[in-house]
Amino acid sequence: MYARIQFVSPGSREKYSWVIDTNRETVDHWQHAHPEAEDLVVTPLDEQEGLEALFWQKCLYHDVFFERSPNREVRERGEAELAEILDLAGRLPKGRASELWNRCMEFRFGSDPVAKSDYHHRLPT
Repeated sequence: MYARIQFVSPGSREKYSWVIDTNRETVDHWQHAHPEAEDLVVTPLDEQEGLEALFWQKCLYHDVFFERSPNREVRERGEAELAEILDLAGRLPKGRASELWNRCMEFRFGSDPVAKSDYHHRLPT
C-alpha cells in the first residue's frame, strides 16, 4: 500500500507532496522524521497508482552524480537509490517504467542531450 502526504512547511503556504510505501514506512514515522511538515493531508493510493507515483518521485530526485562521487558513502547512497529505482521499474507493467522515466527526464532536463544521455542509458526497458 502507498500513501501521498501533502503538507506545508513553516513560513510557506506552498503545498508539497511526498509518496511513501506504507509497507516500509508509516505515516507516523515519516511525520516524526519531518517535524517541520504542517497541515498534513494523507491520501491512500492503490497499488498501481502508488507504485507509479513512488517511481516518478525517485526518478525526479535521483542524482546520477552521487553514483560517480569519489566519496564512498555518497557513491553508495547513489547506488542504493538507483537499485530502488530499478526494483520499482521491475514491478511496473512492461514499458511503463521506460515511459515514466523518459517523461521524467524530459521534465528535468528538457532538451539537454548530455544530461539526458547520462540518465537515459541506466534504465532497462
